[in-house]
Amino acid sequence: MDRAAEPFEGLADALIDALDEIAAAVTEALEAHNLPQKVLANRKVAGESTISRWLSGAQQLEHGERLPGVEEMFRITEALRLTGPRADALLALGRRVDDLRDRMRALERSWRRRAREHHRRRAGTTRPAAPRGLQPWHVAAAAAVLVASWGIWRLAPIPGSAGKPDRPGEQAAPLAAAPVRTPRAVQTSGPPSIEAGHELRMVTERMTARLSGRSWTQERTGDIEIWTRAECPPGVPGYWVALRPIGESVAVACGSWQHHRWLGVGPGRHNLDFWKSADGLALKGSTVLRSTVPITEVPR
Repeated sequence: MDRAAEPFEGLADALIDALDEIAAAVTEALEAHNLPQKVLANRKVAGESTISRWLSGAQQLEHGERLPGVEEMFRITEALRLTGPRADALLALGRRVDDLRDRMRALERSWRRRAREHHRRRAGTTRPAAPRGLQPWHVAAAAAVLVASWGIWRLAPIPGSAGKPDRPGEQAAPLAAAPVRTPRAVQTSGPPSIEAGHELRMVTERMTARLSGRSWTQERTGDIEIWTRAECPPGVPGYWVALRPIGESVAVACGSWQHHRWLGVGPGRHNLDFWKSADGLALKGSTVLRSTVPITEVPR
């Protein structure tokens, strides 16, 4: 579907559901570890008022603060030492919120106000507005989202985390109850020479959490592959790269050239997203992209 033709209300409904699911999933994770809400503030995820707002679900649309996306979910998974499907589900929900927010912003400059109004209408016709804190259906919804999110987004832990190998190219042991395993890039000697019109080169001067790479268009289906290398400060084992808009991500290790290929990428506009833990530490590096079909870079 052409994104410009997407109904705003449908995206708003999806955002409302995703925010409620985040509240349910975070609450369920805290309860599973027998931890109070304030532990997230104590472990420097965010302030107590911000945590309370996140746990209010879609009710936070009434406020003007940033919505919790993948960066915030990553901080939560680290603070609670979550691994496996539970961590991946939280990250998937955060990614979904980021994507929906970007799509709504592209359709409507005043997207936040319009989403808030849609939430008020929906709350008035389907259920009361969510109070600050937990709704009775949150716990039940959490179990469903931990499974359902796997079929929507596929995100992997940073290389070196639990359930993943420490050496590039080593096959990872499957995570318990995980029907899909996000791939890891493999170590390589570096990019080859590439035919003109099939290549993009990107340089990252500084990334502390997230950035979006250059966009390109292609008229035919083809394979996309990347060679990427980043120098990371101590304590940063790796990062992620995702091909948008299809959403397929790959975990990448630091300190050497890494290679990955996406097969059967359809025609249209695409870009790479790069992100890592929002820990305040910066990495820098280079990425070379090659396509099996001609591509045209979209000017910034």
